[in-house]
Amino acid sequence: MVQPTIIPVTPRVLNTASLCIYLGRSPTWLAQNRGVLEAQGFPRPDPLLGGYDRLAVDLWLDGRSEIFRVETAPLAGSRSWEKPVR
Repeated sequence: MVQPTIIPVTPRVLNTASLCIYLGRSPTWLAQNRGVLEAQGFPRPDPLLGGYDRLAVDLWLDGRSEIFRVETAPLAGSRSWEKPVR
């Protein structure tokens, strides 16, 4: 008999305990700060699925850290790989 291959799955929807582990915070901290977090755009738990969308949390964190900040365009004619002209 062939054994089925078990593929590890990372859940997309996190329950409160998993969310706290993901954020590195305690459930008490989350309960005390949830209103402030949501006022700043933190995703609310999905009412149907009963948990937090991990990707929505990631997008919120990315926005706070400005990880996708748009850099200013280089000056016309300059190329980042060229040595500066002196």
